[in-house]
Order: sequence, then structure tokens, then C-alpha cells
Amino acid sequence: MTNRMTLASWISYYDMRKYLNMLKLLIIPSSQEGIPTILLEGMACGTPILATAVGGVPDILKDGENGFVLPNNSPEDIVSGITRALDYPFLSKIAKNSLELLEKEYSYEAAVERFEIDVHCVEAREI
Repeated sequence: MTNRMTLASWISYYDMRKYLNMLKLLIIPSSQEGIPTILLEGMACGTPILATAVGGVPDILKDGENGFVLPNNSPEDIVSGITRALDYPFLSKIAKNSLELLEKEYSYEAAVERFEIDVHCVEAREI
């Protein structure tokens, strides 16, 4: 492993996938968040995620299953989390689990299925 980091400036939407695919780890050390779009985009690219458990992140990211969760965003915890994630022996399994979750819960087909269920529930209540 090299001790190299490259800082990019603004990345266009069209180039985002290329950059996410180059990452060994995507770090999202937010102190407040809903569900960050970059979390789902990173998972869709098979990029392992390290994020703080804020907002909707814990509903999606399960530590050691499909990503890594930081207890908080202190510099010490971020460094510890990065080391733990990059030393994790089954990092490819983490990425695979992320993709499977996205396909099951967040794909277009899953959204259509949820919508159809919601419509049927509304129709049943109106009867």
C-alpha cells in the first residue's frame, strides 16, 4: 500500500463513477446528515464506505457487513476507522454486500414494488 493521497477539485456528475471506482475507501465523517447521496453512489460503485452513524446512515450502513461505522467524527476515530477498514480481510465481501443491498432495497424495481404496495394499501383503505 502506498502512502499517497490525491485531492481532486470539483468533479462533474459524469466523472463521479470513475473517481468512486478508483477509491479504496470512501470516508463520510458527517456530524449531521440525512441519507447522503454519495453513500448510495459509493455503494453502487462497489466502494467500501466508512461513515459516521448520523441521520439515515445507520439504516443503510451496517458495520462489518456492508461498510464501516465511525462512533464519531473525531480525528482519532477517523484514523482508527480508516486503519480498521483498510486492514479488514474481507473488503471485497463488504462491497458485494453493499451492491446486494442496493439492488434489493434501492433499485428502480424495488421502488416500483414499494409504490405498488403503497397504492394497494391506499385502495384497500378507501373501500
